[in-house]
Amino acid sequence: MRTRIFQIVQIAQKDDRASRLYDIFLVTVAFASIVPLMFHVDRLPGAWQFAFTALDFVTVYILFFDYLLRWITHDIKEGRRGDWKAFVKYPFTATALIDLASILPSLGVLPASFMFLRALRVVRIMRYSRRLAVIVNTFASERRTLTLSLVLVGMYVFMVALLMFCNEPNTFDTFIDALYWAAVTLTTIGYGDLTPTTETGKVIVIAASIVGILVIALPAGIITGSFLDQLRQIGEDRERYFEANSFAHMHASSGFKATPASIRIYFQKNPRVGKYLVYMAAFTLLDCALYGAMSLLGFPVWLDTTGTALAAFALEPAAGFIVGFVHSLILALVNGNAGNLLFYGECAVVVLIYGVFLRAWRAKLGAFRAAICAVLVIAVLQSALSLALSDMLAYGLITTPFEIAYENYFTGIGMPQAGAHIIATFIDRVLDATAVLVLAAALHSAARFLHLPNADR
Repeated sequence: MRTRIFQIVQIAQKDDRASRLYDIFLVTVAFASIVPLMFHVDRLPGAWQFAFTALDFVTVYILFFDYLLRWITHDIKEGRRGDWKAFVKYPFTATALIDLASILPSLGVLPASFMFLRALRVVRIMRYSRRLAVIVNTFASERRTLTLSLVLVGMYVFMVALLMFCNEPNTFDTFIDALYWAAVTLTTIGYGDLTPTTETGKVIVIAASIVGILVIALPAGIITGSFLDQLRQIGEDRERYFEANSFAHMHASSGFKATPASIRIYFQKNPRVGKYLVYMAAFTLLDCALYGAMSLLGFPVWLDTTGTALAAFALEPAAGFIVGFVHSLILALVNGNAGNLLFYGECAVVVLIYGVFLRAWRAKLGAFRAAICAVLVIAVLQSALSLALSDMLAYGLITTPFEIAYENYFTGIGMPQAGAHIIATFIDRVLDATAVLVLAAALHSAARFLHLPNADR
């Protein structure tokens, strides 16, 4: 699954219809996500407020989902499949930092004054358009030459401004006025608010304009030449890449059209894809059902990561990430709070333990010890995340009834408030992790249809 996700998300090639449609979809979402910024949402009628809020929720989740897909396939992009260092590196890349900065304001982590950072989502378009990406690469590759040419342009504008300032004292009161005039004149804008009045000044303007055409056009020529070189190089690199990696099956399917008959044929040829989709949908419904049942019945455990754990263990980690993400999106829409996306971090912990480490621990420690390790590691990591999130979103307050009950008990026996807060959170997570493990193990043992061939990780 990760290989195909990588082909769709990371590689923009014209012969892959799915990849092209994905790029178009993400560009549309990026534009739609900044629509609320164009209005004072708090001043709109209630129906419009709800519509724009829902739009923000959905788009921020989709953009975060794209961030996640790129993260879990970054090792493939780097040519280091399965290397944990590649996963650690991704959040610190320039594109990942921009993506994260554009998402955080919608999650309530940053103050309202940082909402302008959402406009950075438009920058994502550079990633989905090869032509726009080429422009960025062009400026990057020719930065030294462009810097030198811009310095030359600046010196020329300064020189012309100085000549006009000395020869037109009645026209230009300050040297800044002369600089302004020189810049707008030599770039052929010419507002006409300042004009030379002396014969000498007019001669200077004629000569400066003729030479200025050559000087001002110099950066444009450099950019154009480099742009054409970049296009040619990208075409050559892409052909070599696909030949080396033998992606012939992608070219063979380039004529695919989304008709009922073609979709049926595709699933007949790729039965495991259909099974994956069915199982992932079932696991997502299981998480949602457990969350609703536990909320209604008031149980001391949530169990709403059971489907996520099953997807990560029975299918593969990528499936667990997707199931947990869809479940978090549904909760955000139901609760009306985009901040639920932050709690997706707890789902990610479950995915990593069940999908990556549990099998290795079982081989080394045995099933019982591996289960204990899984519960303790999940509890510790989820507790740390929960405490951090409650500090950011709830001013450090515990919000669930059973955590409050645990905290009141420990403070009642004389434990300091901070210690009681941490212990209460940890106990809640231990109980939940244990219950999830027991339920997931029972469901996995009972459901024989979950025994699938090992997926590509």
